[in-house]
Amino acid sequence: MPSSLRRPSVVLVAAALAVVLCACQVRVEVAVDADVDGAGVVTVGLGLEQGALDRLGDPTAALQLDDLRQAGWAVTGPEGRDDGFTWFEASKAFADQDELALVLAEVGGPDGPVRDVAIAEGETDTSRTYRLTGTVDLSPGLGAYADPELVSVLGEGTLASLVADVEAAEGRSVEEMFDVRVTATVGDEAQVLAPRLGDPPQALDVTEEVAKPTSILVWVVAGVAIAAALAALLVVARRRFRHVGR
Repeated sequence: MPSSLRRPSVVLVAAALAVVLCACQVRVEVAVDADVDGAGVVTVGLGLEQGALDRLGDPTAALQLDDLRQAGWAVTGPEGRDDGFTWFEASKAFADQDELALVLAEVGGPDGPVRDVAIAEGETDTSRTYRLTGTVDLSPGLGAYADPELVSVLGEGTLASLVADVEAAEGRSVEEMFDVRVTATVGDEAQVLAPRLGDPPQALDVTEEVAKPTSILVWVVAGVAIAAALAALLVVARRRFRHVGR
């Protein structure tokens, strides 16, 4: 596959797979941040420990960040953080639900780890609700993040053999070396999932409720009611004053 056609998932997340196969700890974060108008940003982050950086050599070249930029993603990093990892991030905006689906398809394909994400709007007499739903599915295991080109070169059996060798050398499972976090945000409400490779699918479900502005008619009715009450009090006060004056 030519580099210009490689999906962002292949550039960032498959790099994480390659590092894991070298027995290093990596972290992958996917965030869907939507406003109540349906627009927002998708961000994919890759965090590498020092050992992973040493194995990659020049991470900027290894991660092919130019491919991401050519695909319309804004790229930041490397950035060292307090968690001890060095982070690279790629983000891309979407204007509506249709564009959100396209951006997520670039991240992992139509059947990727984060899929079927939808934003629905509801309404009651006093508020509007904005609900984001979707599925996070890492049940296929390491294959969920595998670069198809890498798998085709290694072969499924060879990939499985590499995983077995890494686990035997490290004394821990690949799932323990591969941390994933998915965050969905709608307005001020957020949900965070931290699935492990091989876990059953998990549901994304976030709802933001926004109070409707009070109708002008309500204020008019309230004003009339207050005026009527004040007029009634004034009448009563006058009558009492006249009665006292006699």
